[in-house]
Amino acid sequence: MKVTILTEGGSERGMGHITRCLAIRDGLMSRGAECAIFVNPDSPGMKLPYQEEYTELDWLRDGDGPEHALKGANFAVVDSYRADREDYDRISSIMGTKVVMIDDYDRIDYPEGNVVCPSIYGTKMPYKEKKGVRYWLGPGYIFLRKEFYDVPERKIRKEVRKVFITLGGSDRGALAGRISGEIDRLSGGRMEITATAGADKPFSPAEMVRAMMDADICVSGGGQTLHELARTGLPTVAIRLADNQKMNVEGWAAAGFVEYAGNAEDRDVHIKAASKIISLFPGEIRENRSRVGLALVDGKGALRMADKMFEAAGEDSTGMRLRPAEEKDVEDIWRWRNHPDVRKRSIDSREIHFSEHREWFAAQLADGSSTIYISETGSDKTGQARFNRTGQKEARISVNLNPEFFGRGFGTWLIRKATERFLEEAPAVKEVLAEILPDNPASVRAFEKAGYSPRGEGVSGGKKVRIFVMERI
Repeated sequence: MKVTILTEGGSERGMGHITRCLAIRDGLMSRGAECAIFVNPDSPGMKLPYQEEYTELDWLRDGDGPEHALKGANFAVVDSYRADREDYDRISSIMGTKVVMIDDYDRIDYPEGNVVCPSIYGTKMPYKEKKGVRYWLGPGYIFLRKEFYDVPERKIRKEVRKVFITLGGSDRGALAGRISGEIDRLSGGRMEITATAGADKPFSPAEMVRAMMDADICVSGGGQTLHELARTGLPTVAIRLADNQKMNVEGWAAAGFVEYAGNAEDRDVHIKAASKIISLFPGEIRENRSRVGLALVDGKGALRMADKMFEAAGEDSTGMRLRPAEEKDVEDIWRWRNHPDVRKRSIDSREIHFSEHREWFAAQLADGSSTIYISETGSDKTGQARFNRTGQKEARISVNLNPEFFGRGFGTWLIRKATERFLEEAPAVKEVLAEILPDNPASVRAFEKAGYSPRGEGVSGGKKVRIFVMERI
């Protein structure tokens, strides 16, 4: 698979988009994709970090910029605050739905494709369900460069000796100096302080890992670096360097990983930052902060997204695929539903006449609260999964396999993939429930293997059932 990544960055917008796209590239290449990155620079021709790893191109405004960059690509990734809906429509006219749109704050009304909010607050964003749009949300999709996939184990020292200051690609040397001076004053000059050099000479990813692992506490900007700090478990004091970092900093503060010192433009921000550094001195506090960060970021976000892209491109390694149900599927679903082995495991075990089923199926396809997927392999249909919303934040799943494929493990695949896709397409739904008869151990095993957890018992259709749930992470 060939992927084109379009982004931006420079002295005004910083390096966050670029480093994030380098992380996306690392994940895709780890899965075997070919990648090319095109960066729209703030100032064309100016020297930027990592310049040997991408091509400068004003893909927004140069005449055939997108067409040139996307030539031969199977998929596009766009990470931009400057692109508007017209720009995305132009890209979609070339790529169709094979577009990943990185979003941090529900910025615009995106066209059909895949919207990713790779953040601590992603699952809480009020995205509206929209036909043709999938949503990949939350900390599980936080992108880190490959050097952060496997990091050493964090050892929390009893006493704080080393503070690391990193304030992004913009020139924040004066602010870093004021913070260092205040830390020296409050600690009596006992701290060893290291700071990155900013945009002129940024740390390499390996240097960042070493600096983070060597420090006891960090003072950081509120962008992509917070994710790397969480991955290394380094307790952090965060400063908002730009307005678009507000939700990220507040999200990490609410999660209990960072201390928020305020805005870089605040006159006393250096005093607040140094004071919060001192508040993190107790070892128990730093242990707790470290555990929170490590629990929320596992370093695999770029790999997860790469797998989703391969799947969406029709290159799932299992040979299985999902699609929405259509009118042509009515007879197959009816036959599967009426098979004796299916009926005896169903809450409603009666045999259904085709005329009744056809009327019900047409109503399900027309009902906005119902979603049905068909699983296929080769030219064969292997089963169906239906989701019916029972409230704004809850849905129930019902699954039937083609009896010809019983006992081949397809049920677990169908349950897992259909649930993932449904949650991607229905961002308001927070949990999916399954009701299973107690004497159906095969279904219990399939749902548990697919990631569902038990949630007690209940009654459905006059029968006692076991309830299992998949919660949105």
